[in-house]
Amino acid sequence: MDILRHNLRRMGSYVREFQHAAMLMQFVNSNDELFKDNMLLGSAWRILGAKQSILAVYNYSMAAKGARTQLRIAKAVSALVDHSVLERATEEFKSQFPKLGELRQTVLHQGENLWNEERDRANRNRDHYVGPLGKVAPTNAIQSSLAGDVYHATFSGEVVTFEASMAKVQILDQLCIYFFSAFPDP
Repeated sequence: MDILRHNLRRMGSYVREFQHAAMLMQFVNSNDELFKDNMLLGSAWRILGAKQSILAVYNYSMAAKGARTQLRIAKAVSALVDHSVLERATEEFKSQFPKLGELRQTVLHQGENLWNEERDRANRNRDHYVGPLGKVAPTNAIQSSLAGDVYHATFSGEVVTFEASMAKVQILDQLCIYFFSAFPDP
């Protein structure tokens, strides 16, 4: 029961963590004047915000998964929960934040691809990709690129993206509230 409670609390914390990372990106975007003499710093902070956003949302998904797993163990509590709400919240989360596992890999294991030729080759783009970054030809890899609030990287030959915007923070916040609505009031 304590683990269930901990996972539920952490879900809310990860929403706030995503919000803070997106706010960092928003701050940099709206204060170009501060970074005119050091554009690399502004760019680095934006990439940092995008990567932290990915990790926060991934961790949210793991906490939600942990909560659902605990409900299988805590049968008395599980009987009080509306599992159809949990299922709908989970499906909507997956549709709003696809490919989180792959995105997490691009953030955490980027350096490994640089020194491992086989992994580097596997992560190169397989198809012509045309998007905000322009054209990316096959055999090219994208590592930690941003176009607006959208992070781009290649993983296993596919371009994966993540929108680290305040609009997405609001969506995650609403999904978290919806997930919590499956539980009875304390």
